[in-house]
Amino acid sequence: MPKVTKKYEFTGEVKTLSNGVVVRRIRSLHKFNDVEKHQLGGWIECEWNLSQHITDISWVYADAIVFGNVRICDDDVVY
Repeated sequence: MPKVTKKYEFTGEVKTLSNGVVVRRIRSLHKFNDVEKHQLGGWIECEWNLSQHITDISWVYADAIVFGNVRICDDDVVY
């Protein structure tokens, strides 16, 4: 079985939004596009919200928050 390489990991930081949704901060595991290895990203509710495919450049930057049915993939970015 091939090893799956992930694009990001959760940092352990969590916060609860005013609507009760819990989001977690991400950190990149590889350099891609303008994202450096180990760069902190924004906040997502779950892995489904942001593609783990290392072949695309999708990313959630800085203090941006993605949750619910929103899916960031391919060349989508959120600032």
